[in-house]
Amino acid sequence: MSIDEQSKEKAYKLFDSSAIASLEVGTLKGLCQIHEYLFGGLFEFAGQIRTKNIAKGNFRFASVMYLGAVLKARLQKCVDWSQIRKYEYLSAMERSPVNALEIRALLRGALTEQINDREVYMKGIEQSYYYEEI
Repeated sequence: MSIDEQSKEKAYKLFDSSAIASLEVGTLKGLCQIHEYLFGGLFEFAGQIRTKNIAKGNFRFASVMYLGAVLKARLQKCVDWSQIRKYEYLSAMERSPVNALEIRALLRGALTEQINDREVYMKGIEQSYYYEEI
């Protein structure tokens, strides 16, 4: 089983288990907790805040300067990733180090108040792996 498949399976288990209730979802600490849950045993850096920008193929992960943002806790909203088209997202991510307006607009347009909705969560998991398929 690939790392992507293993982490995806863990993501589904996390939401369906009671473990998610013990995490500080929507905070930076919670992000680290989720990362540890998904990638613990797969990567030695699981659960740690990265200090440099990274990419996988042509896909650039969120810039380090954005890692401190906590939408869910502060705004009581989360991103409904199913509302964001793959190539629009990838293009906006590529340009975000120079101009973040486009990525902000995409994310803002996909905000939802359904922060505890299983379907929104599961679609988000699916989209994140879809975005990574180059």
